[in-house]
Amino acid sequence: MKKWIVLLMLVVSLPVSAAFLYGPDGRDRVRKGDSAAKVSSVLGRPGGKSVEVVCAKKDRDGYCKRYTKVEIWHYRVKDLNWTLYISGGEVVEMKWSRF
Repeated sequence: MKKWIVLLMLVVSLPVSAAFLYGPDGRDRVRKGDSAAKVSSVLGRPGGKSVEVVCAKKDRDGYCKRYTKVEIWHYRVKDLNWTLYISGGEVVEMKWSRF
C-alpha cells in the first residue's frame, strides 16, 4: 500500500505539458507559437528567467550539428508553476506543475 501512495505522489508532482495558459484576468491566453512579446503583455515579467544552450539538430551518428539558445521563463499563475520555453522569440513548449 505504501508503494502505491509514493507512486501516486510522484505522478502528481511531475510537470505536465499544456495546450494554453490563461492570464490572470482570465480573458487572454498564451499558447505554443505565441510571441515572447505577447507572453510579457499577458503575464508580465517572469518570476525567474534562465538561458540554456540545447541541440537543435543531430546527424545520423547522434552528434549535434546545430545548437540554439532557449530562454526558460517561470511564472506562478493561480497556484500553478508554469515553465515556458522560448526560442527565436516564440513559445516552443509549455509545462506546469503544482509544486
